[in-house]
Amino acid sequence: SACRTALGDAQSELGLVGLALRTGSRSALGSLWFVDDAATAAFFVAYYRQLALGLPKDEALRTTRLALRQGAIQLKGDRLIDADAKTLVSGLSAGDQLRLAKGLRHPYFWAGIVLSGSPW
Repeated sequence: SACRTALGDAQSELGLVGLALRTGSRSALGSLWFVDDAATAAFFVAYYRQLALGLPKDEALRTTRLALRQGAIQLKGDRLIDADAKTLVSGLSAGDQLRLAKGLRHPYFWAGIVLSGSPW
């Protein structure tokens, strides 16, 4: 993922997400605004772990958003961990740690990731 991949312009209505859909992808995730690199990396690791459990894409997205919103994904030392203390992202810089020390509950970290196309 990258910043603002779900936003388009005159050339591509839905940005990179729209391009993925037009070239044959059944669905794509994208972001609506500038995202935090570390938090978004943790988001996607958590999301793909939900998919690996067999959840449909829309449910995996909902579950991942909920985990962030409820504080289940948090900073521990130089790592972002999930509710089971499994590492999502490690080796965070001092700047990342300082920025994420207050947690990832704020919608900035989870609400801008959207699913387009097929939810399953």
